[in-house]
Amino acid sequence: ASFRAAFPGRPTVDAPRQVGAWGTQTIEHGQAALAPTAASVSTAAAAAAGLRENRLASELEGAEEALNRAGQERVKAKADWNGALHRAAAAEGKEEKRLQAAHKQLEELY
Repeated sequence: ASFRAAFPGRPTVDAPRQVGAWGTQTIEHGQAALAPTAASVSTAAAAAAGLRENRLASELEGAEEALNRAGQERVKAKADWNGALHRAAAAEGKEEKRLQAAHKQLEELY
């Protein structure tokens, strides 16, 4: 209720006391009206903090998975490289033996 509605007409001797009581009642009413909002804000803030924490945990988990995949890809690439080197060395050895055998056959012919 507004001040004018609460105190129509001319002020009386009890006006200061009435105004004080009216102010106290208005403040209490306002606080009571704000209590659910304050609780909602507090709950929302806690929920936002939880969401932020969950998002950060998810991002960290995703980064760890990406790091693990990169490590696995590195190990696979290294194994592929070593395999290719081994095959190349084996092929080179076979070619060397083939050339030696061909050279030996050529010597035998002459």
